[in-house]
Amino acid sequence: HNPGSRVWLAEELERLVAVCQKHNVLIISDEIHADWCLFGHTHVPVATLASPAHVVTLAGPGKTFWIPGLQASFVVIQDAELRERYLSVVEHTFTNEGGVFATVGMLAAYTHG
Repeated sequence: HNPGSRVWLAEELERLVAVCQKHNVLIISDEIHADWCLFGHTHVPVATLASPAHVVTLAGPGKTFWIPGLQASFVVIQDAELRERYLSVVEHTFTNEGGVFATVGMLAAYTHG
């Protein structure tokens, strides 16, 4: 949890997911700080606890690899119907296609550290 640097426990996330699924609430999970778990804490991706139709995950290499200037990030939408709805909104803006420099930098960061 940013800015408090709090890592949510799996049990807490499970309760949150249960409430969201019960009320048909889409979870937008910003996991850009996922690699910054300290003191024995581990990151639990919300998408591992919820139905794919209920989660959109946002992430990127900016925090982990100190390259925020590249403006490289990605969206993970497992549910095909939800992904198509998302793409229908952003495709005409080309925001679903990263810049070449940012894409190459992101691939290098995740491939080579």
